[in-house]
Amino acid sequence: LMPWGPLGGGFLSGKYRPEHRPADYSEGRLGGMPEHTEEAWDRRNTERNWDILEAVGKIAQERGVPYTQVAIAWLKQQPTVTSVIIGARTFEQLEDNLGAADLSLTSDEQELLDSLSRPAERYPYRFLESYGRKPQ
Repeated sequence: LMPWGPLGGGFLSGKYRPEHRPADYSEGRLGGMPEHTEEAWDRRNTERNWDILEAVGKIAQERGVPYTQVAIAWLKQQPTVTSVIIGARTFEQLEDNLGAADLSLTSDEQELLDSLSRPAERYPYRFLESYGRKPQ
């Protein structure tokens, strides 16, 4: 896989807060996206996403690196990811993003982010598990 948008339209950069909906592009990319698009604020503004962002921020603070480097390092360490497509708009953003190449998350950090971001199980998996059968 070669994922595009590793920062979720800037969501994982750490510049957004749950109590402040960005009004327009001047407050970040998510502020100017039409509501029907994948990068719309309402699609990002979920408890699950804020939990992920909080964990990214904690790791970034402990490591002394930007949120962006943690988010990209997390993605590049996924076993199925071969490369990450970054979308830096400025030279400073590019430098921050490229710093992720030298960052390796610990297995505990990786597992924390993996567990918080794991998609909810859907039918029929949820149904099978309710009967004690874990799908392979």
